[in-house]
Amino acid sequence: MGYKNNVSVRVCGKTMTLTGNESVEYMTKVANYIEEKAEEIRRSDSSRTLNPNLISVLTSLNIADDYFKMKEKRDALEQQLAKLKEETQALGSSPEELEQKNKMLSLEEEKLEVENRSLLQQLEEAKASLARLQEEKMVLQAQLKEKNHKIGLLEEDLKDKIAKINHIKTVEHKRMLARAARAEEAQRPMDAEADAQAKPMEG
Repeated sequence: MGYKNNVSVRVCGKTMTLTGNESVEYMTKVANYIEEKAEEIRRSDSSRTLNPNLISVLTSLNIADDYFKMKEKRDALEQQLAKLKEETQALGSSPEELEQKNKMLSLEEEKLEVENRSLLQQLEEAKASLARLQEEKMVLQAQLKEKNHKIGLLEEDLKDKIAKINHIKTVEHKRMLARAARAEEAQRPMDAEADAQAKPMEG
């Protein structure tokens, strides 16, 4: 298994470590390109209302846009080259001239292929960054759900305790009323006896 290079880079506002067979300079260049694309979005006035996840999505779309535009340019150039070949053949160019032009076209095609691979690499890195952000979002949502569940349990427990306290108060209030009623009942015979003793004295 070949040696892999590691490089710490900043992508979409986050610092991360990239590992790959490419050179450190190349991976840094790719990461810087993605970061520049993200920074373009962050500098816009509308980005103030965008969260980091949406900025990452827009960055991916912009990189994909660059890729497809470059592909369209490449396709157009290939069509022009094909047309040029036909015209050259129609003019009866010598084999040496055709060979020279063919070499030039091959070099141009190789150059476009390198640019194409670079754009594809940038797009893959952007997709990976977006996937990591989505995973972090899912973790945070799970944590929030768990906390809300605990809050719900605590609320239910608090309601039960309040209900028990209210029940105890009600029972205690009924007991107090019962004691007061018994005391009043006990007082009535004493009052009646006192009234009976007071009447002969009045006579």
